[in-house]
Amino acid sequence: MKFRISDSAAASLSLLAITARVFGGAAVDMPELHNAGWLAALLGGLLSLPLAWAAGQLRARCPVSPFDALSERCRPLLHAIAGLLAVIALWDAATVARTIASSASYVALNSLPMFFLLLPQLLICLWCLSLNGDPIGFAAGIWLRILPLMMMIVVLLQFSAFKPSWLTPLLGPGLPDLLDGALRISGWLSMLTGLFLIAERDPEGDDKRFRPVKALALCVAIAAALLLLRGMMTPPLFKGKETSIFFQLDTLLSNGRAPLSLQLPMIILWFIGLLFLLLFDAFLCAAMLQRAIPILGKRICTAATLAGICGLALSGLPSRESALHVSSGLFAAQGALLALTMLALAIPGKEGHHA
Repeated sequence: MKFRISDSAAASLSLLAITARVFGGAAVDMPELHNAGWLAALLGGLLSLPLAWAAGQLRARCPVSPFDALSERCRPLLHAIAGLLAVIALWDAATVARTIASSASYVALNSLPMFFLLLPQLLICLWCLSLNGDPIGFAAGIWLRILPLMMMIVVLLQFSAFKPSWLTPLLGPGLPDLLDGALRISGWLSMLTGLFLIAERDPEGDDKRFRPVKALALCVAIAAALLLLRGMMTPPLFKGKETSIFFQLDTLLSNGRAPLSLQLPMIILWFIGLLFLLLFDAFLCAAMLQRAIPILGKRICTAATLAGICGLALSGLPSRESALHVSSGLFAAQGALLALTMLALAIPGKEGHHA
């Protein structure tokens, strides 16, 4: 059986997952941005716009998914691109799994070994991957209808505590650091292209549902709005322990300026976003692994993906510092792989009708 996902399911999953990636990355992993994270998200979106536009042009010229078209044109190139995308998704999945583990440890006020914090996540991934891509995406779609209502409640109850003056200085730590953050955010946004390459057209033929530019714009707009609201709840912190992930989680989930009753909704919003981000990465990794090595079955790819996430997360390699370092090159890497795909499909061949 093959890993598959339709346009409509991919649209919901990518929106929820990538928005969570940008918000979590800017709010927790890059405290050096201070309260200018929302501006870095907008700049990252502008940087990613040409990549999203190119992906949309490629999709418009393929009556099937781009990878299905490439499989009939140049299988060795398809296997190489899919293998590299699987590695990227695996790395990000391990990074997200460690973030979820740290968040669970913070909320539960304990210090369990990392393996026991990873185990529930891996079991959820195992169950969801066994259902394939559409159930994961449609579950994300259900949450996309619930989360705005919860977010509205949080915003209304926090409204009197917002301090617009805390959004200054506008450029936060300065333009160089802001641009560096935007480059990392563009790397996370570029992960949309991976799911786009394998998403299959809906039977109804609605090509407008999963347009890369539309998906990018929605992710950036929502993440920037959330970062803007967060910036008005926490004053800029320039020195001290603000670099600690637990300190950042404290300002996000247990802000002393917000009512105590809001901690549960905030925790739900945080963990649901991270969970679907993990499922996004895990599904993308397993699907790309299967396309890189077609002889592997669905179960073997699932087992290999989960073992890889667990092993990499336990190794400690995807620390916050190393993850940020890698994310700076994600945009260039994803852009190069997309360019190779477009070039291979543009060269005339026997299957020219797929180009």
